[in-house]
Amino acid sequence: MLVNVLIAGGLLVIVMGAVLLINHLKNPYIETPDGQARLEGQCGCKDSMEIAFKLENGRITQISQWANGCGCSVNCINAAADLAQNKTLEELSAINADLIQKTVGGLPKDQRHCAELAANTLKASLKNYYSRTEIL
Repeated sequence: MLVNVLIAGGLLVIVMGAVLLINHLKNPYIETPDGQARLEGQCGCKDSMEIAFKLENGRITQISQWANGCGCSVNCINAAADLAQNKTLEELSAINADLIQKTVGGLPKDQRHCAELAANTLKASLKNYYSRTEIL
């Protein structure tokens, strides 16, 4: 019995390590982003999300995302980043919680705040970009 528990635990560690490695490789850290934001949810769950992006020729060419929360939060911020990839800033501003929710295949009513937080994080990164470019 103990051997089975140890084997299952070892397999779980291997699978989680592979998931984290794939996530890290898919979302490399952007050293000097053009726009970046980190927000914390206000619904009591204390989920946090971050998005950073780089622009080239008016399009998002690199984007990284991070979430500290439930699976719905991670899925929503990943969907927001996928939707934003290769978009112009104007197209980026059109990404909203409804589109994110549809992209992840829908969310239970009590998890819809995750899509809102992802959309707000994306909008905050866009606002950060505009505030930086106004200074320059």
